[in-house]
Parts: sequence; C-alpha cells; structure tokens
Amino acid sequence: MAETTSVVDLSITSDLTKYQAVIVLRRCDEPAAGLAKKVKTECRNKMSRTLFILGDSHVRYLRNYIQHIDSTIDIIDHFQGGASLLQICNYLCETVSNEDHVFVFGGTNDIGRNSLSTLKPSLLKLFSKYLHAKFTFMLVPLRVQWNRQCYQNSAIVNFNKELEEFLGEQDRPINILDTNQLLHAGHYSRDGLHLNRAGKQVVSKAIVSMFLCKS
Repeated sequence: MAETTSVVDLSITSDLTKYQAVIVLRRCDEPAAGLAKKVKTECRNKMSRTLFILGDSHVRYLRNYIQHIDSTIDIIDHFQGGASLLQICNYLCETVSNEDHVFVFGGTNDIGRNSLSTLKPSLLKLFSKYLHAKFTFMLVPLRVQWNRQCYQNSAIVNFNKELEEFLGEQDRPINILDTNQLLHAGHYSRDGLHLNRAGKQVVSKAIVSMFLCKS
C-alpha cells in the first residue's frame, strides 16, 4: 500500500566505515518537495544476507564499487546492456530469503518502447515468485542536455511517476531509490546517458547505505 512504500530522494549522508546513515524518506503519494521526516538508522556491520542487483548496463561495475566500499557484502548481480524490464524481471533465479535485499535498476530501455502497463505482468510475476524478499526499485535516470535523446526526459519523468504509483499499490512494502535526486550532469559519461565513475560511486554508496541499514 502507498503508505508503506518509502522513497530515498536526497543524497545519502553517511560515514560508511561506521555504517551509520541519515536517510530522507517520503511516501509515494507525497510530492518530491514534500519530504516526511529524517530517520537516523543504526546499521549492522556484519550480515549473513545477500545483496542482489538486477538491471541493464547501469548495473555494470556496480559490484566492484560496492565491494570497494564494503568487501564483506555478498553480492550477486545479473545485468545485460539494452535489457528491458521485461527481461530483467526474469534474471533472478536464485533462492532469496527474507533477509536478502533485491535492487532493480532498469527501465531506461523501455522509454519510448514499452508502457508500464506492458511491464506490469512481469513485475507482478517477480513479486509473486519472491513473496518474502525485500525489493528496492531504482528510478530511471534522466538524460543530460548534451545527449540528443534528452527530449525523452518528459517521458522518463512520466514513466518514473507511473512506476512509483504502481509500486505503491502493492500489498507489500517496496522501497524506491530516486536516482535523479542523487545525480547531476557531472555524474554522466560523454554520451549523456550512461553513468561515469563518479555516478557509479554515488549510486553504489546509496545502495550500500540502504542495504546495511535496519529498516
């Protein structure tokens, strides 16, 4: 339900060596500017759980950056450049416990091709297959001005909004990580679409903070 879904929509301020973070949360039915409250969370520095990352080319190398932040995290990643959410939803084949955390970073390749209504059956199938898993969906990053596809930003905004609304309607808590509140033009590569090293680091820190925190 909408009131149980949280959105991390500001940059994470954290001391990752101490595993403490301050995370800004808001409900899906609140506007981006209408922030709820800051929740300070104590995090564990030892875990017997797995971090899964599913996605498209945005996921490439995230494992390396995450393990550089914390080498004790057990990570399983599944990604393919150019993949649609239709494909990404089928990547997960391992057994997932209720202690594990699944991050889904996709949708870029669905902009202008697949509507959310087309993707919903695959998403619902994923949720029903892993009833007790903890999910976080990462919103589609915008294109920057020097990318010739930046005209698609309005479509990206609409897609992200529809995705938030759909996830908020589920009868289980699903987290949303708003990448566009973390990233700026300096985090993109020359194509204005893919993230550069700095962008990957920012996203990785947010993932680690969410994964390590008790919430």
